[in-house]
Amino acid sequence: MKVALCGLGLFVTGEAKAISTGCAAFQATKTFTSDNIALRGFSTGDVVRFETTAGDLTAILFDNGGLMGNTTVLTESNANRSLDYTFTQAGDYELSLLILSAAASIKVTCLFSGDDSDETSIFTEAAAIAATTTTLRQTTGLVNERIRAVMPSTLRGGAANQTGGLAMISTDRPTAKGGEAAGRGGAAGGESGLPLAAWANFSWSAVDRKDRTAPIDQDAFTGVVGLDALLKDRILAGAALSVSFVDAEGFGGSAQAEEIGFTITPYAAIALDDVFSADISLGYGAAFADHSFQNKTITGDTHSHRYFVSANASGLQYWDAFGLQGSLGLLWSQSFQEGYTLSDRTEINDQTSQLGTVYAHIRPSYIVYSEGENAIEPFMNLGYEYDYAITKIRGAANDRDVMKVGGGISLFGEDISGEVGAETDIFRENETSVTINGTLRVNF
Repeated sequence: MKVALCGLGLFVTGEAKAISTGCAAFQATKTFTSDNIALRGFSTGDVVRFETTAGDLTAILFDNGGLMGNTTVLTESNANRSLDYTFTQAGDYELSLLILSAAASIKVTCLFSGDDSDETSIFTEAAAIAATTTTLRQTTGLVNERIRAVMPSTLRGGAANQTGGLAMISTDRPTAKGGEAAGRGGAAGGESGLPLAAWANFSWSAVDRKDRTAPIDQDAFTGVVGLDALLKDRILAGAALSVSFVDAEGFGGSAQAEEIGFTITPYAAIALDDVFSADISLGYGAAFADHSFQNKTITGDTHSHRYFVSANASGLQYWDAFGLQGSLGLLWSQSFQEGYTLSDRTEINDQTSQLGTVYAHIRPSYIVYSEGENAIEPFMNLGYEYDYAITKIRGAANDRDVMKVGGGISLFGEDISGEVGAETDIFRENETSVTINGTLRVNF
């Protein structure tokens, strides 16, 4: 008597109803109750979790009428609540359930598909592209934000001109003179007139990609520190170092990737007038990744390197307390990941990926409080980005454009200033993303 995969109720006689084709049919957890269910098209290496959600039951797995595996008691109240089963051969399967208590049910999740190692290669590909894309956007975004905080208000009156053209750490505060706001920009630092400015930014992003064949749940943190100098009153030159940490998983958590990366970014900007500026940044980075599959029973490590160029045209204008900043930009990058061999001798090929993006952002703000060197300035972020060049992930949506919406607040003081903000992606198919950014500047 057979009540196939995941059933609730008593043994039921009759033909099992086929409801799935391979492990991929259970990428999302499914719960079953009192039906005859058959599993069709499973492959060697597929890993499936059977877990009781209520009550106690006995599960017996069959293959074409022959007993496969051991009789296993799954109970709600003890450590045997769930069982991870690895299919050792391809074929069609059926799970019979003997219900030991009322209202028992079972849910089934595909943890990993071993179909020709295809999902292994897809995950390594998807994880590498997702990590590179996210950390690259974080790094360039944080460097660009630093540049926009300084330019083009280096030519304005007030704090920017009080340093004789030398860069400082936090003159990007809205100092008003003659009824006209000096703006967030200017040099960075205090009134000591030091020729170098130091700054630090951070960004955290959570990305959830729901593509059926390449699901990725990723957290990425990037911190950037930099030094720059304001030359000849209107030219900014500097360099930044970023460190990124990425933690990603896919296929129900059975596939995992951890990556640490470092990037060096020299940059330069020029103030065209007291409203507009232009900038360019170049970057080179390296990353080191550990991958694991089938609940860390298969492991491997690799490394990659990447380079990029980013160019922007920006503008900033204040009308009393109201400010408006806008930018148009271009980003292009290329990344190379070395091939490697997993612990089960699976060969993972070299991988090359590209990303090219054009974008437009606007940032309205309003100074709600200003007294001396102290100010509070809330802001909004609105943006549109289009990927004109992208390396596609097999089976993924690979959506090329996205809208960004967010906001935050800037705080300015005599010796310290900072900013925190958040934004989210909207209208990107099968993918959601949330990012939190922060900046801290201290006067010397």
